[in-house]
Amino acid sequence: MHEIFIEADGIRHPVLTGEGLLAKTGEMLAMLGLLSPVMVVTNSTVGPLYARAVIDAVRSAGFECSKIEIPDGEKFKSIKTAELLYDRFLEEGLNRSGTVVALGGGVVTDIAGFCAATYMRGVPLVLMPTTLLSQVDAAIGGKTAVNHPDAKNIIGCFYFSELVICDHGTLGTLSPEERRCGLSEIIKAACISSPDLLSMLENSNLEDAGGPENMDQIILQAVSIKADFVRRDPYEKTGVRALLNFGHTIGHALEKAFDYDGLKHGEAVALGMLAAAKISVSSNHLAPEFPARLEKLLKRSGLPTEIPDVNMDDVISAMSHDKKKSGKLKFVYLSGPGQALLSDAPPADVIIKALEEMRSKQ
Repeated sequence: MHEIFIEADGIRHPVLTGEGLLAKTGEMLAMLGLLSPVMVVTNSTVGPLYARAVIDAVRSAGFECSKIEIPDGEKFKSIKTAELLYDRFLEEGLNRSGTVVALGGGVVTDIAGFCAATYMRGVPLVLMPTTLLSQVDAAIGGKTAVNHPDAKNIIGCFYFSELVICDHGTLGTLSPEERRCGLSEIIKAACISSPDLLSMLENSNLEDAGGPENMDQIILQAVSIKADFVRRDPYEKTGVRALLNFGHTIGHALEKAFDYDGLKHGEAVALGMLAAAKISVSSNHLAPEFPARLEKLLKRSGLPTEIPDVNMDDVISAMSHDKKKSGKLKFVYLSGPGQALLSDAPPADVIIKALEEMRSKQ
């Protein structure tokens, strides 16, 4: 087991990574001094796989524990679903001393975190991400959110969990598609911060359906990168943490243009990264050979590099609602392998040109 700390407001929030951690959930909650009742929020996919093990571990440590299951999918990360969670919290008697445990991928950790942050003005939160994407990104850093019909993640707040438990054993039940989405966020971390991780990925057997043999090391590196960005800018005020949004401004817009149904988050981010790399070249920030290098890595990871048919006006419109907009829309450019910078977004025609170059040939 490895322990990494996320620091915010002088408080160190532990992130545990390793195998067999689900069975230790109860003793970890007890060590932190957390109290009953414990609400395990999960979804209809993860719940049947792992909820029983977590609930048994929590109850065996002397906690009262209930399960709350929500539907699976990005479209359920909504105010309506949040209201259902609030209703269940009230029904189950959750008070300010109780604990919310989020067991699932990015949707579950985001919405359960948002509800924990806002119910009774905040109750203790523990995150148990079960997908590769959530273990290296969504559960790391204190961001919680639900979607608005016109914009992804625009309703949310910063709320740091008491603990993050990343059990790598849960990755064994991921579909190849979900594993690829996690690799997308790992590639992002490498592109903006670590030439060494970028080289490690390029030299790893990413085509293996079970993941490369060094996946534990890759995850540890990615979590460490995310934790370092959060430590330097926990509330995204200085622009340092905003660099983590590489590929996301366009990626979120593509998700919205496909009504959160045609593209997985990691797939949209992959397309957004490649477009951002092309834009970085045309904006004279990046050497012209890097987009081809990135495209090769994305393809080896099984991620898309061509954009399905989409209305470009819808993409540009969705970008205008991006939650990271403050005055002028900001955009993350690459300036080299492992190097990124934040500046004003390019004109719409530059974005459209990069996206048009990536249109599907089919």
